[in-house]
Amino acid sequence: FRDVDNMDVIVISVTDGRNVVSDSFTVIIRNRQLEFLGAELPPNISDFLVSDPIQLFFNEMIEPSSIEGNIVVSSAAGQQLLYNYEPGSRDIYLYPPSGAYFVPLDTITVQINSAILDRAGYPLGTAETVTVFTGPVVYPGETDNNGIVDERDILPLGIFWGETGPVRDSSGGLEWYATPAHRWEQLRATFADADGNGIVDADDICLVAMNWGNTTFIPVVPKGDSVVINTNNYRNTPSLKQLDHSVISQMYQALVDCSNVGAGKKKLLDIFTSILNDIPEETLPSEMEVYQNYPNPFNPATTITYYLPKTTTVHLAIYNIMGQEVAVLVDGVVDEGFNEVIWDASDVASGVYFYRLQTEEKTITKRMLLLK
Repeated sequence: FRDVDNMDVIVISVTDGRNVVSDSFTVIIRNRQLEFLGAELPPNISDFLVSDPIQLFFNEMIEPSSIEGNIVVSSAAGQQLLYNYEPGSRDIYLYPPSGAYFVPLDTITVQINSAILDRAGYPLGTAETVTVFTGPVVYPGETDNNGIVDERDILPLGIFWGETGPVRDSSGGLEWYATPAHRWEQLRATFADADGNGIVDADDICLVAMNWGNTTFIPVVPKGDSVVINTNNYRNTPSLKQLDHSVISQMYQALVDCSNVGAGKKKLLDIFTSILNDIPEETLPSEMEVYQNYPNPFNPATTITYYLPKTTTVHLAIYNIMGQEVAVLVDGVVDEGFNEVIWDASDVASGVYFYRLQTEEKTITKRMLLLK
């Protein structure tokens, strides 16, 4: 009776093909309670790859006709999601529209109504709600996740030097494309692992050189993270020049051995040489800079990066086309170096906005476009 545990009663009769030759008897089989077992992930993994379906597990087969309307899926990023159930299976699969990835770093909520039934017509014991997360996508060499590969991508390597995390699938090589990844314990270290081998080390500098000047097209910033992220202050590292010189030396030696990386290699060698020889860094901006937000156009979040030649008081605010202030992102003292802030515009309408950064010495304003 291994395959009939969804049934209540089995009546068994013995016949000779024409007549019953023995009394019928009844076997009572206790029904097993339908249970939702969760969304199974590998050990030490907290999210699903954006390229893979999300699998929901039950302890027995489900009645297909009971699924419609009893599985409700929502995405914090607003992505429309689908689900699929194969008759005879114990699993339900969630997936994005055909041919698409899940939105990176999304939070997905699945509500399972207790009206969902097993094959014998018995309901789920209690309604269930499960929250699952999608991982980021990583462009090899874009280590600071600001949309462009440049000298700013050196710093995350030093900040997260020696950190380890899930290895990425490198079957497609290390060419410039969005590679699905699992989140590391420190999310931003995920991007610092440029070659995807599971450790931030000297080998990652070659990918920065190889993809020098490339820009990304997929927004990969965490939604709703509207806080200042001063990359210079991780682990008390206030500037590129104050990274451990042994770390810089290891990156320099690895860079020397990198092949076919063109102008990026030369630029990086100049930077490392100036640091190791304590030469003033002419490669870094000499005055305050405000970079174009990324992505632009955007929906709903975008990153604003700026450079301060010294520690100063900063006021960074967002304005609409009427000149009205709609958000204040920074208002206080900010350390020197490259800084970034993420604006989540979920609560404002589509349109043109301006971001203005003011210090005691200078004001810079730039334009951006929100499309919903």
